[in-house]
Amino acid sequence: MDDVAKAPYLTNGTGFISYDDEQSLTEKVKYLKSQGLAGIMFWEYGQNTGGQLLNAIYTAVQQP
Repeated sequence: MDDVAKAPYLTNGTGFISYDDEQSLTEKVKYLKSQGLAGIMFWEYGQNTGGQLLNAIYTAVQQP
């Protein structure tokens, strides 16, 4: 987990992949709310068959 971006990543020394998980999406929602922004998006959730990512967004949006 990158402490600044609050996003998980994978690297093998030559390649780098970052991605979203429940924690990173919760942090993104906190940021957008603190900035008065009105939306959030992420690239693709086809592998999110259990709905964890959408649930994390929904839960974070509902919090004051």
